[in-house]
Amino acid sequence: MEIHLDSASEHVVQASLTGVVRESGPDDHPLDQLDIPHIHSRRLLLNMAGVKMLNSNGLGWLLTCNKRCRAEGGRLVLHSLPTMAMNVVKMMRLNQVLTIAADEQQALQLFAETQP
Repeated sequence: MEIHLDSASEHVVQASLTGVVRESGPDDHPLDQLDIPHIHSRRLLLNMAGVKMLNSNGLGWLLTCNKRCRAEGGRLVLHSLPTMAMNVVKMMRLNQVLTIAADEQQALQLFAETQP
């Protein structure tokens, strides 16, 4: 899995995931590669359009990211999931836990609706 920073502001971080989404290891958190302080306390938008495969470890990583964001006062929104990835998420019923938007515009709208 590769993660690329698309943009970052004080409150919103936009990044793109490509390749096979999987957890790298217990001590290696992919979001740390972005080198953004307190990333989980921000609104985090992950573009999933470049994802080739989403395995169970990748789902676990996304759930961990979501949990950490909530615990630290941030929010995680996934968008532009390929059909294959969305089918896996739905099959595991994780669409009831994760916030998923159809595209970037809808994801940004979700953030706008929930601004303090």
